[in-house]
Amino acid sequence: MKEIIPYKTLEGARRALDNGGRFFNLFTKAGDGKITGSEISKAAGVLGDKHSVMLFFQLAISRLSNNDQQSLMDHLDDKIKRKWRESPADNIPVYRFHQTATPNKPVIVEGYPFFVEDREQFSSFIMIPITVGNTTTMMMVPIFDHFDVYEVYGNPDKTGRSALVGIKRLKGRKRIPVSRTTFAGIVKEMDFKNKKRKKPFVEATFVVK
Repeated sequence: MKEIIPYKTLEGARRALDNGGRFFNLFTKAGDGKITGSEISKAAGVLGDKHSVMLFFQLAISRLSNNDQQSLMDHLDDKIKRKWRESPADNIPVYRFHQTATPNKPVIVEGYPFFVEDREQFSSFIMIPITVGNTTTMMMVPIFDHFDVYEVYGNPDKTGRSALVGIKRLKGRKRIPVSRTTFAGIVKEMDFKNKKRKKPFVEATFVVK
């Protein structure tokens, strides 16, 4: 998860986003008036993830005026505009999250995070070769992600309904303080003890404090 500091001015946002992309993006040019997915990807510090690219863009321009935001959207190239239309991030109030969240969709939630627990969550399998004598077979090995889980409320007194947010645990990462925070990521489902059904949560990619 990365912390984003939203752009403060339209001109600053244009310079940061219309950046020419990385060295291997041969068909993009800094300052040409068109903002491509590869240029947003460079600004976001991510590679090849369309959801992360659009989540970053949406959060990075969120503090600008509506007119300035529209101006930047008008500069998006046709390909990234199409991606925006196909998979926009829903800005869901925390009190409606469990009723409206759809797995594998990008979302943004905002509120006051309270640490709940750290959890180990099954992620996927990988295949590894196992050789015994002259025979090699493939074995499926489960992969688990480790999360710090937060319950995010709309109010600092922990009243009302809440949304769950999971942040992949990294060594040395401090817990998020209880202050109004915006989380952006993908809706996943998590198993909880003594719960018959999985519960949706946001696997956070970006945060704005």
